[in-house]
Amino acid sequence: MPRIMVTGASGFLGGHLVQAMLDAGWDVAVLTRKPVKGVPSTRSHHVDGSIASMAAGLTAFRPDCVIHLASLFVASHVADDVDRLIASNITLGAHLLEAIAQSDVRRLVCAGTAWQHRDDAAYAPVNLYAATKQAFEDLCRYYVDAHGVAAWHLRLGDTVGADDPRPKLFGLLDKARRDGATLDMSPGEQRLNLLDASDVAAGFMHAARTAIEGGSGERLFALRHGESWRLRDIVTCYQRHAGGQPAVRFGAKPYRDREIMTPPTVPATLPGWQPRVSVESAIRAVATAHLAQDA
Repeated sequence: MPRIMVTGASGFLGGHLVQAMLDAGWDVAVLTRKPVKGVPSTRSHHVDGSIASMAAGLTAFRPDCVIHLASLFVASHVADDVDRLIASNITLGAHLLEAIAQSDVRRLVCAGTAWQHRDDAAYAPVNLYAATKQAFEDLCRYYVDAHGVAAWHLRLGDTVGADDPRPKLFGLLDKARRDGATLDMSPGEQRLNLLDASDVAAGFMHAARTAIEGGSGERLFALRHGESWRLRDIVTCYQRHAGGQPAVRFGAKPYRDREIMTPPTVPATLPGWQPRVSVESAIRAVATAHLAQDA
C-alpha cells in the first residue's frame, strides 16, 4: 500500500483525506504542529516551523508521496493578512520543498485553487490568496528541475461536507437558520462548482497513486464537478432540505470585488477520476446534519 505523508491534516479537507486513506489501508503519517484526530502518535511528526523538523519527519517515515494541503484562505485580505498569507502559503511551502529535497522524497501532490484562473485565463489571480498559491507553484518549478521531483497541482473550487466547520456559505446559512435571522446575500447569479469532501479525497488519492507510478515533472489538473449551480439555486436547495430556513434576501449585498461568475474550465479535469456525489446529495447531507444538531 502507498506510504503517504500529509500536511494540513487537521483541516476540514485534510481530515477527510487522512480518514479515506486509512479506510483504504494506506500507510499514513502527518507533518503537524498539533495532534490530528485518528492518527496515532507514532504516525504524527511534530514540526516547529523549521526545515530541519520537516526533513526529520520525512526521513523517519520515508513516504512514497507527500500531499500538501496546509494553507491559509482569505477571500478579501486586509493589510494585516499579508504576512500571514505569505507565511502559510509561500514560506511553509518553501520549507516543505527544501525538506523534500533533503530527505530524497520525489513525489508531491498539492492543492491549488480555481481562483488562480479568473476569466478562464491560464493565470489571473482573483485575490492575494490565489497569488500566493501560484507563487508556491513557481517555487516548485525549481525543485522539479533541480531535484527530479514530480509535482502534481490540483485546482479546487468550492468544497462541501456535513461536518464542515468553516465559516463559509453553509456555515453562514446554518447560523442564520439557528438564529432565526435573515441572511443578506448578493444577487446570487454567480455559478459555483461544488465538490463533496469525499470526492476531493478520492481525487487526491488517485493523483498520489498516479504520481508514485509516474516520472518526474509537473502536472496541472482540476478536481471539478460536471454540474455547476447558481448560488441562489444552491441556497434554495439547502432551504428545501432544512425546512424552509433560513430567510435569505438576495441582492441586499453587492457581488464580491472580482467575483468569478462562471467557474473556470482550465486546467483539464484529472484523468481517471470523477465525482460520485451529486450536488443535490451533498447539499442535502449538509442540511440534514445541521438539523440533527438541533435535536
